[in-house]
Amino acid sequence: MRIPVIVGLMLASSSAIASVSAQTLCDGKKVSAVIIQRSERTIMDKARAPGWSRALLQPLLLGATTRNSAIRPFLQLKEGGDCSERRRAESERLLRLQPYIADATVRTFDEPDGRVRVEVETIDDLRPILGLGLRGSKVSNAELGNSNIAGTGHLAAISWRDGRVFRDGYGLRYTDYHFLGRPARANLVVQRQPLGSFVLASLARPFFTDLQHTAAFAGVLRDDG
Repeated sequence: MRIPVIVGLMLASSSAIASVSAQTLCDGKKVSAVIIQRSERTIMDKARAPGWSRALLQPLLLGATTRNSAIRPFLQLKEGGDCSERRRAESERLLRLQPYIADATVRTFDEPDGRVRVEVETIDDLRPILGLGLRGSKVSNAELGNSNIAGTGHLAAISWRDGRVFRDGYGLRYTDYHFLGRPARANLVVQRQPLGSFVLASLARPFFTDLQHTAAFAGVLRDDG
């Protein structure tokens, strides 16, 4: 009775070893090129979404495919640089962290000259930002925006709030997730509240990965509510 269990464990271990070996072939090699292949509607294929949901998802994915400029800043593999499995895996993880990317795959392929070619495939996430609040049977607040304007990797949204006995509130928020072509975030929030106002402007280099040496944040906040 124990033999099948032992054999199963041995097969799983062998498979895992083979998988790790296949993924670490690029260690120590130079990167010849980084090729980005973008897809915006793969999320709607049969393996990812049932037939009834694809009709609902399609209008939420309308818009330009995410541009290379919103993908390259998060890649830890650069042309002419060293390749490693750690950098390949971190590149995938950092791309998946971005709110406009639903999934990402980074693969390496051997070249005849001993270098490796890096191929990146990304799948766009749903873009609309839609918010609605009710107080009883009446609309009390609403928000409308887009998390990937024209495929640029920029977020913008406007909001409204019923002030009831006070003035109505209005707001605007904007985020650039790759400020100046770097993995840095520029953020702006401006709100006229029913009482007072709120303004936040910030620039941050978040601590995304152990591969980076520094992280920083600078911001200005005013809240007179």
